[in-house]
Amino acid sequence: DKQGGQIGLVVDCEWSEALSDRVEDRNATTRRLDFQLGWFLDPICFGDYPETMREKLGDRLPKFSERHKELLKNSVDFIGLNHYTTRFVCHATDNREDNDFYRVQE
Repeated sequence: DKQGGQIGLVVDCEWSEALSDRVEDRNATTRRLDFQLGWFLDPICFGDYPETMREKLGDRLPKFSERHKELLKNSVDFIGLNHYTTRFVCHATDNREDNDFYRVQE
């Protein structure tokens, strides 16, 4: 309060758009955005990770206590977003990804 400063966070994100109007593509896009943005922003905006991440990662994702969830909610004064590119996303019908980060988003 003395200095009048603000605390914020800047996140780098590859925005995602569904390749088609198919439900599967729209759902894949939501999952990708949850892993790109929600991973960082949902805890500080809503107090927890996105539901899709909690479902996909299970016990591998840290769990917040109720106290920590309340402390995290709305805990920044501003959010900055670096946007350099957008990707079109479609539902993957086969898994060719060796990287677990991408595989769990399917």
